[in-house]
Amino acid sequence: IQDVLRDGVAGWVIRARRSLLINDARQDARWNSLGRATDNTRSVVAVPILNDYEILGAITLVHSSVGYFQDPHVELIEIIAAQSALALGHARLFGITALQKTQLERRSFILEEMLNVGERLRLNVPIAALLDEIAEAIHRSLSFGAVVIQLAESPEQGCAGTWAPRVSARVNAESLATEVVPHLRPRFQVSRSFFVPQDAEFGFDGMIPLPSDTTKGSWQPGDLLFVPIGPVHAFKGVLAVDAPLDGLVPDLVTVQALELFADQVATAVQNSRLYAKEQHR
Repeated sequence: IQDVLRDGVAGWVIRARRSLLINDARQDARWNSLGRATDNTRSVVAVPILNDYEILGAITLVHSSVGYFQDPHVELIEIIAAQSALALGHARLFGITALQKTQLERRSFILEEMLNVGERLRLNVPIAALLDEIAEAIHRSLSFGAVVIQLAESPEQGCAGTWAPRVSARVNAESLATEVVPHLRPRFQVSRSFFVPQDAEFGFDGMIPLPSDTTKGSWQPGDLLFVPIGPVHAFKGVLAVDAPLDGLVPDLVTVQALELFADQVATAVQNSRLYAKEQHR
């Protein structure tokens, strides 16, 4: 197929952006046979599929008789190509619209979950219960199979998702210094978070190639995504996620949503400390 697109009739009409009629393919160098299935091809007509100035493809018809295709055939196929371009354009537009609708619904759901957490922050809910609620909100709205929220100066931990026990075994109050802090390096940073691929080498000092379009990367079992709670220099804990249900490395929108949830955790921690101080007065 690549040979045809590069050297054959389809490639020629795509580059020339106009139709082509060949009376005898054996006498025309632009015809590139695909093997036994097209060895007895003699007459060829090819028409580009154009959507305004964009090339979408080409239609190629062949026949075993010399001179079989005539100008009326070309005109008919050009009409079919124009209709095909219109249908493909509509399908693409529908796909874009459907994607935008899905994204809007997803963001609305994330916002709703954040608003619900915000309401809970005002009720002086015990920090342990609130951490679990935030973890559940992340699990529901961002679709991670494991969500763990671990505070730095407390054994309190929030968990959600089927795979949370696997992550909480690695990310806990005792292991933060060894399992999390070493990963908080500029070369792993995405926005305010830290994405560490499973094959990252800690022995060299250069930057690792972070995905510019993270939606294209597959999540690997050893991948790590950490969101610090509070600034790194005033580390209050970490939000760790694993096992995205779509099997893909989270995109920037998802990472930034996680950071907003992490900000809510930081607010919850601050509120809890203030409440504790008031209780001891």
